[in-house]
Amino acid sequence: MIEKNAKAPLGTTISYGMPAIGAGYMYLLMSLYVMKFSTDVLLIAPAVMGVIFSISRIWDAISDPIAGYLSDRTTIKFGRRRTWMLLSFIPIAFGFLAVFSPPESMQGQSLDLWMMIAILSFYSAITLFNVPHMALGAELSEDYHERTRLFGVRHIGFTLGSILSLVSMSLLISEENNPTGNVRELASNLALFAVAVMSLMIFFSMGISSIIGLIFKSPTSFTISRSLSPIGLIMSIVVLITGSIWGNLTWGTYWVWDPRLTSFAILLCFYVGYILLWQAIKSLEKAANVTSLFCSRFVTSYECHCNA
Repeated sequence: MIEKNAKAPLGTTISYGMPAIGAGYMYLLMSLYVMKFSTDVLLIAPAVMGVIFSISRIWDAISDPIAGYLSDRTTIKFGRRRTWMLLSFIPIAFGFLAVFSPPESMQGQSLDLWMMIAILSFYSAITLFNVPHMALGAELSEDYHERTRLFGVRHIGFTLGSILSLVSMSLLISEENNPTGNVRELASNLALFAVAVMSLMIFFSMGISSIIGLIFKSPTSFTISRSLSPIGLIMSIVVLITGSIWGNLTWGTYWVWDPRLTSFAILLCFYVGYILLWQAIKSLEKAANVTSLFCSRFVTSYECHCNA
């Protein structure tokens, strides 16, 4: 636990700012490109999309204070902020994928309804993440300058994600201008790629935190690694489910030993094993050392395998 009047360790600061990369990527792509994607690619009437986005903005004004109220009054041992952030990952991933991966067979009012539900679901889920995440930054320290530094790192992460979303927009618009391009397939792949990258970022963050913890005997690094594991587990499950659906559409079967699906199946086993080790070993000090050795060894082996 970080003392509120102390300076947050570098690992904690980076871990706080990293999720903002994914949030920035998804949020800006939703804000800038979904209207064009819906009207030019899905051929939904601009008036319909205008109504959908108006409803989403009105709902956003209502959901923000609700999310803050629920987060403030949560008393779960895992933490009132981390609990809601953790619960938000699955609906964020599915909402984002649903927006850019509507079924090809959908047309007319059914497609309009799909997009409305997907957009409202995404914005509701991202609110469940953003509100507690911003509140967490204010609670990590009572020092004014330290809070400024934490929110500055968060803003840097959000900006990096926004820049990546502009790159994705450029690719999508280029695909639109290509006579043989398939914008729907590219949009679906980019959405799945964003979710997959978030899972990998969590994985390597755990590895770095574990290595730092082993070298410098830092309890904070052990805590960061342990806190990230449930999020990585959830993201890996999301990737496997959505990847299987995509595999059925592409290959006509829900599972093949494709390197992408297989690597995330291995990641899923890693997260399960890591969490079980923490639960099985009673001594916190011993559990921290054993799980950190397991994590650092697995990460280095995984990286070597990817580079082979």
